[in-house]
Amino acid sequence: MNKLLIVILVLGLPLAALADETECAFPVGMVKQLPPPNAAAVAAYQWSTGHDKEFRLEHIPTLRILYKNGDIAVIRHRHCIFYKFEINYFRNSQADDLDAKAIAT
Repeated sequence: MNKLLIVILVLGLPLAALADETECAFPVGMVKQLPPPNAAAVAAYQWSTGHDKEFRLEHIPTLRILYKNGDIAVIRHRHCIFYKFEINYFRNSQADDLDAKAIAT
């Protein structure tokens, strides 16, 4: 009797955990992994994909861009039930005046 109970628990618990997960509202390929715009200013770029450690269903496509002036942009898209994105921009030179027009070119 105890062996049967253990077998039921071992087989039933993983299935119960899967049943609690909801399906994503946004599909896996929602973010098109295209080259970044303004290719003349881009030295290199890389797309990577991953999943959140806590919420396994959440997809995280990330675009890393290295510009010819040495600046780096990291754009992370997070989506499953919600869509959110985060942009981090790292400047190569730390001039006092931040010229947004110069960064965009």
